[in-house]
Amino acid sequence: MSIHDKRTEIKLGADTFFVQQFPPFEGLRVMGELQKIILPALGGAAVGTSNSNNFLEGLSGGLMLLAENLDGEKLEQLSKMLLRPDYIAVDAGSTGDRKNYRRLDESTIDTLFTGRYLDLVILMIKVAEVNFLDFRKLCGIPAGFAQGIDEIKSIFRANFAESLREKQLSTAQSTEES
Repeated sequence: MSIHDKRTEIKLGADTFFVQQFPPFEGLRVMGELQKIILPALGGAAVGTSNSNNFLEGLSGGLMLLAENLDGEKLEQLSKMLLRPDYIAVDAGSTGDRKNYRRLDESTIDTLFTGRYLDLVILMIKVAEVNFLDFRKLCGIPAGFAQGIDEIKSIFRANFAESLREKQLSTAQSTEES
C-alpha cells in the first residue's frame, strides 16, 4: 500500500467519508488557489493585531474578513477543488459495507447535501485539514506554531459557523416578512 492509498476517515452526520491526500503537485496547485483567499485575511489579521496589540482580536478580525470576502462563486470554486471524487469516497449511512462505498461525485453531493450546505462546508474544511493542516508531519515547523494554527482553526470554525447562522436567520426572517 502506498502513501496515496491511505485514507482518513471523517464522520459527518450519518455518513462516513474516506479522504485521500492529494498527490504532491496537485496539492501544490490547490494550496496555491487556497492561499489567494486565505492569505489576504491573515494579512488583515496581522494588521489588526499590530493595531490592537491583541493577537486573538486581530486574528478574529482577519477571519471575519475572510468570511465576508468568501462569496458564493469562490466557495463553489473551492468546493470543486477540494471535493474531488478521485480522492473522496463515502459510505452513505455508515453501513460499513464496502459494496456501498461510492465516489463523492456531483450526483452524490446532490443526494447527500441538498439542504445541508453548512455540512458541505464543514466537509470542505476537513478535507483541507487532511491535506494542508497536519503540521505534525512537517519537520521544519516549531511545535508552538502548530499549536497556534490549531487555535486559528478553532476561531475560524466558530466565527464561520456564527456568520452562516446569522445569514440563514436573516434570510429566514426576510422570507417570513414577504
